[in-house]
Amino acid sequence: MRKIFSIAVAALLAASLAGCVSNSEYEALRKENELLREAADSEDVSSETPATNDSETQTGSSTQEYGIGEPITIQTDHGDYSVAVLSASKSRELNEDGNYTLIVSYEIENISYDYSDQSDQFSMPWSNSRNAIIVSDEDRNILEYYDIAGPKEVHTPKNVPIGYKEQGSYAYFPVTPNVYPENVDVQVCKDAMPVGIVTVPVVD
Repeated sequence: MRKIFSIAVAALLAASLAGCVSNSEYEALRKENELLREAADSEDVSSETPATNDSETQTGSSTQEYGIGEPITIQTDHGDYSVAVLSASKSRELNEDGNYTLIVSYEIENISYDYSDQSDQFSMPWSNSRNAIIVSDEDRNILEYYDIAGPKEVHTPKNVPIGYKEQGSYAYFPVTPNVYPENVDVQVCKDAMPVGIVTVPVVD
């Protein structure tokens, strides 16, 4: 568009230099050209300004941070429940591979989740922590979930009635065997998408 205006200006100036227009007509054309040039400049600036994309904004936004013991509410079509991350500790016993694991403990509360409302017997996703809780170290390495028979500290909570709470825990492999990070980030997820994140120090 700007090129078109430039060509029009050049053509009008050429015509005026050739004596095809009078002085008054030239002044009128000059003012009109200035207005066209200003309009072209403002149009170029607006076209160079990137449009805001809601999905990009959402993707770039960080997951909300929570404190230790602070409930993170998960909303579903069948009701709500909350998860509070309590601690991260070193296991006291070796696992079947001869290594120590990292134990992440949490508490769930059934706020309004109705199990009888599902024909497919869907329940809160505590039988598979890979969909419910993701743990990473300070270098953002995702720790591998230990889904074999783990140490005695590991406890998968049962489905609890509305208004009740139950504690549970999962075991994870440190990136380097038996070398624990100082802190871990525990992401509580819904359908494998983070809802909240808690930074937890690893204790003995």
